[in-house]
Amino acid sequence: MSIEEKLGITFSNESLLESALTSKPFRNEARNRGVKLDLVDNEKLAFLGDAVLELVVRERMFRSIDDLTGVLSSEVDTVVDNHSLYLRALEVDLKSFMRLGAGESTDDAGEEKILSRGVESLIGALYLDQGLENTASFVFERLIV
Repeated sequence: MSIEEKLGITFSNESLLESALTSKPFRNEARNRGVKLDLVDNEKLAFLGDAVLELVVRERMFRSIDDLTGVLSSEVDTVVDNHSLYLRALEVDLKSFMRLGAGESTDDAGEEKILSRGVESLIGALYLDQGLENTASFVFERLIV
């Protein structure tokens, strides 16, 4: 089963998906071996994905909560924190689809960071591929349950 099947999404631009699943250390190691990977930096995709995720959650809260008095950023952070993203990554076995560098940490703390960044990268890639509406649907149907 592909990651797209597991997530219930289909990318039009497969290179965005490949970029999201390829870590920067993996790309650097490939470059050092003379292999050129013409991909977007997955850390850059994660940066975008983090912002998109926060936006769609905040918009949902804005539309669904009549009085936002007392709703703190920490409440949003609880919904979109790295640990929550990590747990979703484990559910779909994201690590088996990612291309990681040989030197990347796979202890619990390192794995959580890598996999939560992978989810954020997928969100960023999906946003670039399909826009905000489809990405928001994915977030609320597949990530935040």
